[in-house]
Formats: sequence, C-alpha cells, structure tokens
Amino acid sequence: MTDLLVLLGLAAAVAATLAGFRWLAAKVRRSGVGTPLMGPIDQLYRPAAHQFHQESRLGELHAAPRPSADDRPQPSSLP
Repeated sequence: MTDLLVLLGLAAAVAATLAGFRWLAAKVRRSGVGTPLMGPIDQLYRPAAHQFHQESRLGELHAAPRPSADDRPQPSSLP
C-alpha cells in the first residue's frame, strides 16, 4: 500500500511540474520575454530565424527617428 502511495505522489509531482511549465510558457509568450532567452536556440535550430533576426535588427538601426510627443511644429510649416 505504501508503494502505491509513493507512486501516486511521484505521478502527482510530475503532473504538477508539467502544469507549472505550461503555465510559465503561456505567461512568457504573452509578455514577450522569451525572445532574448530562446533567441540563440531558435537561431541554432532554424537558420531562417537567424536571417530574419538580422534583417529586423538592421531595419531598427536604419529607421528614421520618430518625432517626440512634445515637439511643436516649426512656425515656417504653419499655413
């Protein structure tokens, strides 16, 4: 009887651990935190992901600067 209880306890511990991992994965996907952590692994196993990462990084570097919210229009540009 004790062996059965130990086996059930171990099965419950494994199930709880897997449920915790599933919850954590869903939370990371929603918040977007997983990209820096999983990026290198993703690039290793999917070379197209590495190319996409490099292209998006270059796009960020060459993007035109956005005007600040507190910038006011120049008097010469007013009608």
